Amino acid sequence: MPFVLGSRRLRHRQLGIGSNEDALRLIGRTMQARRFEELCGSTMRRFPQLKPWLAAHPLKVLEHVDDWERILAIPRLSLLHRCTCKGSAISNIDTKRG
Repeated sequence: MPFVLGSRRLRHRQLGIGSNEDALRLIGRTMQARRFEELCGSTMRRFPQLKPWLAAHPLKVLEHVDDWERILAIPRLSLLHRCTCKGSAISNIDTKRG
């Protein structure tokens, strides 16, 4: 059983890594980082209010990468459902039009 005797936080430049891209390449996460950036971009175009959540939960986003588009559809479907339910403001407007 391995034991951790201590740890020390180092800046990436102290390790000879010049950029975030170099660090991602070193740990083999370049593709995941690119995919996360793509998902963040498409998500924030539709739901800019999710920016703080995306920043706080990058691994959660990557965990659901295959289902992300369906996950983003949920708020739209919920809004559509609320708008088309009987008695909603939009339904009432359509009813008054005739």
